[in-house]
Amino acid sequence: MNLLESTIQKITSQDGTAREGAEARLKQLIMPYWALGRLMDLACDLAGITGSLQPPVKRKTIVTMAGDHGVVAEGISAYPQEVTPQMVHGIVAGVEGVNALSRQAGVTVVVVDMGVAADLDEFAASGKMISKRIAAGTRNMMVGPF
Repeated sequence: MNLLESTIQKITSQDGTAREGAEARLKQLIMPYWALGRLMDLACDLAGITGSLQPPVKRKTIVTMAGDHGVVAEGISAYPQEVTPQMVHGIVAGVEGVNALSRQAGVTVVVVDMGVAADLDEFAASGKMISKRIAAGTRNMMVGPF
């Protein structure tokens, strides 16, 4: 049996009891219902996958992928593109909300430039950010191709 076959055989369904327990626990928290959205879904997934309400997660990392989209010109975003590099600067400096949350849980924050419409080379060169830049943002898809 090869590695792929043996790996596939190890994949099982989620533990429904652990998943339901995690969901019940999260519903007891004092905050608006499912206020943390996908993060709460992830907590249920992790409990189901590991079969534990206290999953053994040794290394934790939040990967923030930053990029700009030209369609912002259509007024679909609450913030203009100029805010994206400001947010990246804040995350790299450790002063954004994601940094505050990460410090409470002992989580590493990694920023990846996927296509911010600004020059962030200094952060990549200094190792404070990973550059996997596709382009300096995208064009407005409402008026033509990317």
